[in-house]
Parts: sequence; C-alpha cells; structure tokens
Amino acid sequence: VDLSRRELSINDEVIKLTAFEYTIMETLIRNNGKVVSKDSLMLQLYPDAELRESHTIDVLMGRLRKKIQAQYPQEVIT
Repeated sequence: VDLSRRELSINDEVIKLTAFEYTIMETLIRNNGKVVSKDSLMLQLYPDAELRESHTIDVLMGRLRKKIQAQYPQEVIT
C-alpha cells in the first residue's frame, strides 16, 4: 500500500479501489494487529452520519476481498 499515492498494488499491479474501499484498507493497515469494529470503520466512512448500517461494511469488505484475491489468491483474514 502506498499511502501517499492512495494506491494498493499486488505483484507490481495496481488494484483499483473506490474511495470507500481504500479508506477501509488504510484503516485496517494503520491498525495492523488490532481489532477494528464495523462501527469504527463506518465512522471513518461517514463521520457525520447519525444512522450507520453495518451491512455497508460487509458489502465493501466483500468487494475488497474479491479485488485482492483476484491478484493474491490467499485467504484475506478480516
């Protein structure tokens, strides 16, 4: 992950991520080894929202896993 360029690359190939997918990836990397709750991720994505649906995180994590596993077929643990 290149935080300054906001890019994820695997095997020298850049993986195209949406802004929300990148925010999730960046948050997980910055908290490596720590548990990051869905509520915490939602707060990163929607800091001003009063009502947050945790299903949104499930959908975004599924998309993120799919993109990563297309280039790196090992299991993505979340």
